[in-house]
Amino acid sequence: MRSSIVLVLLMCLVVSNGGQPAGQGEMCGGYAGTMCGEGLRCDHSRETAGKCVRSPFAVVE
Repeated sequence: MRSSIVLVLLMCLVVSNGGQPAGQGEMCGGYAGTMCGEGLRCDHSRETAGKCVRSPFAVVE
């Protein structure tokens, strides 16, 4: 039973954002825990869910 619940929750996360990281200016964090793409960070300073912004600490190769 417990494994079924975990499976359903994981499927919801994948379906909610297509399994892709959020881009600049898109919503991140929140209930789904959406991650930002490479070179971005989730800024929670204004909203509960946050928005992806450029990270000043991004490594460019």
